Amino acid sequence: MTHSFERRVSRALATTNDVMARSQWVVWCFESDQMPAMIDLLIQQGRLGESDRPSCVHWRAVKGTDSLTDEEVSLIADAEEELVKAGIRTVAAEAWEAIMQSADALQAFMRDRYGELDADDISAIQKLEHAVAPLRPSRA
Repeated sequence: MTHSFERRVSRALATTNDVMARSQWVVWCFESDQMPAMIDLLIQQGRLGESDRPSCVHWRAVKGTDSLTDEEVSLIADAEEELVKAGIRTVAAEAWEAIMQSADALQAFMRDRYGELDADDISAIQKLEHAVAPLRPSRA
């Protein structure tokens, strides 16, 4: 590695470590762009104060998606539910609406949102299709 690259990496790590050191609250909403809305809800509920806002960090800054525990997944699901109750449209709600239509609708949604799907993505959607099919309302 070159010295300039090492300095850049050190600066980036120092910045990340500084943010983490100042962070006191992990916000568990799924999408980071919904973090301000989630913080607003937590302040309205009295679970956070306005002064806590700068101390909040999105969970992805702390953990990778591969290392989530069941409890952390539950926290994310609870946060999504809170956002939906507050009338805030979430990606999870949009994906749910798509899969309730069909696997093809979910694939189209995922392509629009994230780009082309690979074979693993399509396989996961097909498995999900079998689990969700009994939940769909019957069409008369």
